Amino acid sequence: MVSFLFFSLILIEIFQTTSYKVPFITRKDAIITTSFSSLSLLNNQKSSQAPIVVIGGCGYTGSDCVRTLVNDKRVHTRVVSRNPFPLENLTNPSLIDYKSADITIPKSLPDVLKDAKAVIVAVSAKKRWAQDNEQIQTFNDVNYLGLVNVAKVCITYEIPKLVVVSAFCSSCLDSNDRFDKSCGLKCENCKSKMDGESAIRELYVNSKTSTYTIIKPGVLTKGEKRGVGEIEINQDYSKSGMISRLDLADVCINTIDNKDTDKTSFTCYYKDTIQPVDVRKSLEICTGMNKTIEECFFGSYFKDKKPKNLDDALKAPIKDTLFATGNEYSGSTYKQLFKHLKKDKDFEFDFNFDNSKNI
Repeated sequence: MVSFLFFSLILIEIFQTTSYKVPFITRKDAIITTSFSSLSLLNNQKSSQAPIVVIGGCGYTGSDCVRTLVNDKRVHTRVVSRNPFPLENLTNPSLIDYKSADITIPKSLPDVLKDAKAVIVAVSAKKRWAQDNEQIQTFNDVNYLGLVNVAKVCITYEIPKLVVVSAFCSSCLDSNDRFDKSCGLKCENCKSKMDGESAIRELYVNSKTSTYTIIKPGVLTKGEKRGVGEIEINQDYSKSGMISRLDLADVCINTIDNKDTDKTSFTCYYKDTIQPVDVRKSLEICTGMNKTIEECFFGSYFKDKKPKNLDDALKAPIKDTLFATGNEYSGSTYKQLFKHLKKDKDFEFDFNFDNSKNI
């Protein structure tokens, strides 16, 4: 009895120490998964069900994906992170196992991915530096090279679906030290994400057993889930908006078993937060579809009348879309939302504005 109590106290100490004081691991460090760590104590026996793997599952978007999978869908989920730690607010924690891996280290990936039903990549790239100020990791290492590493493993092991959370970047065509106003990311970060997306399309072009979906949200918020009926998606990248991480997680998960999302890329946002990249160009396209200026700015509610004031305009329900182009989709269910998506083609996206002619 005394021995058991002493052993229990040791385990509690390990748990308290490793759960909240996670050591920093650089690219030069080996990816170590010890069978006696606190995380392994939390890992339950593996389900016979193929897991959905969430890379970056301890981050903001990734953890919301995990909670949606575990709490709402009750799906066996594997959380993959460089430094995994136990997540909170889980109703079914027994459905989770935690694994260490780094997408910039190819050899760390096969063991954590090879038996997956699907893989969600929700990694937030940050530059990491050595103590002597020598740069040891760039955005390109994660957003491009890391994504390529994941995709190659998925294709090799014929994992049915890879879902990539990227970003809507409208104006960054170079790596200058600027920020993209559409998503708030540095242009260097945006450019590397675009390169990673292009690489994914090329890698999967001939795959018959595996596919992908690339999701490009605009500005992410910490708001509550508003539901699929509030979401719009489009593939011409002329406009974007805001969406909460909870709804973004829902979008990601609902693409996994939906064939209409196979080999597609799209942006998603709330319909009442739409912001065009180029207002003048968007207005030309919208009015060219026989819509009034009021309809373009405030929706079809004002088709035959003008708003009395700005407050009146903002309170009006949005029945269809703002700055219509004909390439946006919405629906009351995810099946309806994804129904009309067009497959990606082998072309370079023109982020200056209009890609509708290519889709």
